[in-house]
Amino acid sequence: MDEAKTRVAIVGTGMAGLVTAHLLAQDPRQRYHITIFEKVCRPACFPQRGGSLSLDSASVTLRDEDTGAIERVDLPMRAIAGGYYNNTRRMYDYLGIRYHAQRFLFAFSEQRHHKAGRDEIEPLSPPYFIHASNLHQLPPRPPGMAVAEHVLRILFVLACYAWLTLCCFLVEPRHDESFGDYAGRIWLPRSFVENYALPLMASVSTCPHEELLRFPASDIVNYKKKSHGSEHYVVVDGVREVQAKLAKGLHACTNARVVAVTPTGRQVEVAWQSSAGGDDSLSTERFDRVVLAVSPDVVGGIFAPLRAAMSKIPTIAVVNTILQPTGDRARLAKVDAETETTMETRQRGRPQAQLITLNSMRGAEAQTEALHLVDCGAVVATCPFDTADTAQILHRWDFPRVLRTTESKQVVNQLVAGKRRAPVVDGKPQWTNGTDGVWLVGGWCWDGMVDAPATWMGLGAVLALVVQALSAGAWRIFIKRRGPVQNGDAMYGLDHGKLNLVLPPPSMWMNMGLWHDVEPDDFAGACRALLCALLEQAGLLEPNDHGSNDKKPQDRRIRRDLRTFSVLDVGFGCGDQTLALSNLAADADLRYLGVTLNQAQFTCARQRVTSRLHEHHDVSLFLGDAANPKSWPPACLEKAAAISAGSSAKHVGGGKSRQSATILLALDTLYHFSPSRLPLLAYAARDLRADLAAFDILLSDTASTWQTLKLRVVGRLSGCPWTAFKSEREYRQMLVAAGYAADSIVVTDVTEHVFGPLARYMDTQQVRLEGVGLKMGSLRVAGCLFGWWARSRVVRGVVVTAKA
Repeated sequence: MDEAKTRVAIVGTGMAGLVTAHLLAQDPRQRYHITIFEKVCRPACFPQRGGSLSLDSASVTLRDEDTGAIERVDLPMRAIAGGYYNNTRRMYDYLGIRYHAQRFLFAFSEQRHHKAGRDEIEPLSPPYFIHASNLHQLPPRPPGMAVAEHVLRILFVLACYAWLTLCCFLVEPRHDESFGDYAGRIWLPRSFVENYALPLMASVSTCPHEELLRFPASDIVNYKKKSHGSEHYVVVDGVREVQAKLAKGLHACTNARVVAVTPTGRQVEVAWQSSAGGDDSLSTERFDRVVLAVSPDVVGGIFAPLRAAMSKIPTIAVVNTILQPTGDRARLAKVDAETETTMETRQRGRPQAQLITLNSMRGAEAQTEALHLVDCGAVVATCPFDTADTAQILHRWDFPRVLRTTESKQVVNQLVAGKRRAPVVDGKPQWTNGTDGVWLVGGWCWDGMVDAPATWMGLGAVLALVVQALSAGAWRIFIKRRGPVQNGDAMYGLDHGKLNLVLPPPSMWMNMGLWHDVEPDDFAGACRALLCALLEQAGLLEPNDHGSNDKKPQDRRIRRDLRTFSVLDVGFGCGDQTLALSNLAADADLRYLGVTLNQAQFTCARQRVTSRLHEHHDVSLFLGDAANPKSWPPACLEKAAAISAGSSAKHVGGGKSRQSATILLALDTLYHFSPSRLPLLAYAARDLRADLAAFDILLSDTASTWQTLKLRVVGRLSGCPWTAFKSEREYRQMLVAAGYAADSIVVTDVTEHVFGPLARYMDTQQVRLEGVGLKMGSLRVAGCLFGWWARSRVVRGVVVTAKA
């Protein structure tokens, strides 16, 4: 019977390897014969009988000498942050594993220099700040610190932390930007980065500060965004319970060190050495599929096709030790964790906060050791400075840590991109996950931060592909369930709503809209109405019959006497306003030039617009910085001159008989233009003789100094210049300076029909999306911003027209 099964070899028994094996073993059709390889590497001072799986191989059981209670201590610590590790919690729920929220107090201290003539490290210095995880209590005052200094430190850290949090939600990291570069770009104070941010993050990533600064900024920002405001969770009985549930019914080939994985036609040959009984002989066996659930350095050592790629992914060895409670290094500063007594805390079902001292060493090789005081009184040291004094060490375990750089991020993304998007070198596609029947899984195989619990986070992105290729049925049940299977529950929950979405969407409008005489849930209609409002104020639309406003925006048309209608559209989005203009000018000679800086929107618009335009319309789309006409491609400048010249040739005056019009259309874009709107406006007015039709945002005359400062800061974080928001007087002066006639400038306030209705629509849309398992993402922050604008009236939404 086994001969007909697909033979799968899994190398490694960490979280990734065991989850893969468990899922394949749950295949309803039992199509797989699974062989697991594990190299035994227990510490010599803690020998155990028989083989061991690596997930729980470093953990130890300790006894509290005062109470006699037994505690399982995981190495490394397996605390997970809610929001970021949702898949891990789903797995725990599915397996029936108990876990609870755990609070921490992080005490920041600085390591003193070595004494002259001595090699040993001095005892810990008193902490200079204490941070409560998730801000569950006010920062306790460190021993010996004056109240005034303590208050000043709290204010400084709170301000910097709030600024960093705001930036994480509003300032997107650049593609290849490191965290060090990102911190500099958002003006995060160096003292906060060195004394608070890096020690705390280094305790999570277990790496030196310099390496952490080279992490992709997107890793840190996404971690903060997803875990913000969430609790930390730990397994009640330790990770051994997770290992026991995953490994149930599986048989591992322990004491087997895999030395080579070699594709051979349709199969893959695995060579390994067995260390059992002193036998180091080499054995080989062929499999249909091989899953490598090991670190990059091991992958590079055993799988030749990835040797070069794995060398670009840095891996270091991280030391974990458990210290003697009576040793000098285990004497941590006493901290008032909570005001409640231990008995009151337990009665409320909430474990006491655990103390983690972050002891940092400054200098060229800055790093942080984390000293974690567990409930039984022992201290777990991660990346300890002093490992020479073995008398203080109860237990030691070294494990590999995969580091992240912008280069390694690109390598990993290429590996998991899929064959369709695989890079091609010398006409040959490069190796991607699944090629030759070999798969990579693990916490490092995804585009995100690598730390101890990240294995499952990476599995959510990578292991899904592996198991779907092998056993899709088991994967669906495992990852989508939030708890054990109950009678009457639907297997998919609401996720199947995604299968009913209409894609691509019928429209991709993106402006604030004019929510007047528009249904509250008609976003596309509001966006189209704002376009029509600009054109109508510019005198370019046919008036409604009998002066009524009954005609809907989609039924309006450009004036019949306009035979040539030339448009320079700056920031055309995904092409919806281009198509709308084409329909409005169905009977006219439309000459349209669109310029946008966004590559994704440019590509989308070009695909959507090409096949849906009227044949007699001349439409050109260009990628460029609309704010700086001098930087436009020559072809774009030639096209702009051509549409202006063509329009001028047919222009017969400004009266009712005129046959042409040229406009600069700026639909909800100008306030983003950097460093100023002026270069574009001057080019349009003086060189193109183009009238202006724009929706823009002005600073309210009633805005206070504090509101103005907040607005400029938020605007700067959103990509707007510091001086983007001008008063109406300043705005009119700018238009006149650009070349527009002062008496032709018309500014119409439409604030009431823009910000408030849009914010309400976004709130409603968020509820609808959650109903099918989706989220608004970063747009939710934008919705909050629009709500603030509507309530405070700090800005005005205006329709602006002017004659050149």
